[in-house]
Amino acid sequence: MKNRLKTTIIFAVFLISTMLSFYAVQAYSGEVDPQNYINLPSTIYIENGVGTGTVTLSPEAVGYKIYYEKVDITKEEAEAIVAKYNNVNSHVEKSNQELKEKEENFTKLQEDYNNALKENKSAEEISRLETEVQNARQDYEDYYETAQKRLDELKKEYFEAIPTYTDSWTETTSGENNIKLDFSSYNGEVNFYLWIKIEKEGNTYYDFAAFSTEIKNDSGEQENPGKDPVEDSEKDPEKEPDDPTNPTDEFTDFSNASFKLIKDGISKAVIEVSGASAPISSGNTQYIYIRNNSNEPSITNNDDDDRIILTYDSTTKTYKTSNSEKVAEKVELNQDLYVSVLEQRGFNESIRIYGKKVERFSEAKYSDAFHATFMTYKGDQIVTTFTHAEQNNRRMQIKVGKITDQSILQKIKNQDSSGFSSLLAYAKSNSGIYDETLDADKDDSHAIEYLSGDSGKVGNKVIDLKNLEDDQYYYLYVKTTDENGKYVSNEAVTLAQADVLDSEVWYMFFYGSSDFKWVDSGSANLPADNTTANKSLPNTGSDIIVFAITMLFIAGGGIILYKKYNDYNY
Repeated sequence: MKNRLKTTIIFAVFLISTMLSFYAVQAYSGEVDPQNYINLPSTIYIENGVGTGTVTLSPEAVGYKIYYEKVDITKEEAEAIVAKYNNVNSHVEKSNQELKEKEENFTKLQEDYNNALKENKSAEEISRLETEVQNARQDYEDYYETAQKRLDELKKEYFEAIPTYTDSWTETTSGENNIKLDFSSYNGEVNFYLWIKIEKEGNTYYDFAAFSTEIKNDSGEQENPGKDPVEDSEKDPEKEPDDPTNPTDEFTDFSNASFKLIKDGISKAVIEVSGASAPISSGNTQYIYIRNNSNEPSITNNDDDDRIILTYDSTTKTYKTSNSEKVAEKVELNQDLYVSVLEQRGFNESIRIYGKKVERFSEAKYSDAFHATFMTYKGDQIVTTFTHAEQNNRRMQIKVGKITDQSILQKIKNQDSSGFSSLLAYAKSNSGIYDETLDADKDDSHAIEYLSGDSGKVGNKVIDLKNLEDDQYYYLYVKTTDENGKYVSNEAVTLAQADVLDSEVWYMFFYGSSDFKWVDSGSANLPADNTTANKSLPNTGSDIIVFAITMLFIAGGGIILYKKYNDYNY
């Protein structure tokens, strides 16, 4: 009987590309395709006992020979690998949530400590709060180290469960369907890994994928002569075709779901899904895709790196994306945003809904677009809150100028809602005393930011603001470039009062709200003049600036913890 069956990628594969950067597979020598040279087949077609598929190489991998090997595993082994993968995922999600709670606790204690300083609380009270801040920081770091160690152990267990090759390699043929696998003696459920090896002049790289299918080599006539039956792995042939509007009892119903894009932290984003049914089973896993079109993702030809796990909150009855970094990566690009949901149940996968457009949130434009920002004669810290992904290296226009239009300052003093919008228009049209487009800090998961000098970024040049006038007000305007339309461009403005001690020493700390309060620096407010300027514009003064500098260590602590949290948030 002529059988043609479709196999699909199932367990573990979609984690490989990300996790290998943290843990090297030790069951074999060489590396697992760090250059992404190898394009694995997403589907193996089995016909007359022969499985065929196509392996291709990237244009950069010229002259490499390609070899392949099939390693069979049992159903129990496959399920064990899935379980170990789920253990890794669960640990990451739980740890990230715990870290977030510990960071929030640290933030609250640090704010209490700063308020105590500003309010001149007793020495005993300040000492107690300082100890609590230090303990909270230590608790965070201890948990991080423990969680990271456990994650390494779980990843090691996961990779060690994956079967390695036996060096029984077969060189590929040329053209399409360049691998041929023998299934002539197979019957029933089949689980296997396909290993690929490429070699050239002593350079060797490996990659692999996991597959599952069911082969029926029974005798007898076909039900539909002349038509090859094609079946998905683990698909029940008696059920109706899978349809989000006609859900089966195996899958979650997303047909009436709403999708909302939400800002998360300083520079990340999440998608919240409401209106879907609760998960049918704790064994089901839901994933979301974010793409620039409304097309249905192909299960047999999807980019597994695009999958983002959805977590379910039984209290709010909502789903939320587990990886805010991946969401930020899509949001930062200049494109429409469409989402689709895939659900996995065992070895079976189903697109539950697709092509749902999500609207962008409005980015901050004024002082709330800056986080922990200051400029001094010996260091700069310009940190934006624009949505940003670590791998998206950006450029930013930084402009500083004196505010000579007193009507704008008067509007801001009187909390006129048009004050900062007027300042933005003024900054864009004004030439300023400094106007340069610079590279933002490279590969920075924290934010689109420019740090230099004492702020700790080696190689960045300190911005020299010559001829500042003492006590005069200045604007800081920042705009991220779109880089020929690749990224969304954002702009924002805030203001400061210059404190010039002499021709070489000057400071500018930026206000953070329309009533002239200081900007929120990480987890701590820089203590300064918090008056609302009912009669006159507030004066920062040298004494306030000196005190603010002594507080930078505390503010910096908040930033360091935030960065560490984001580094761990895979």
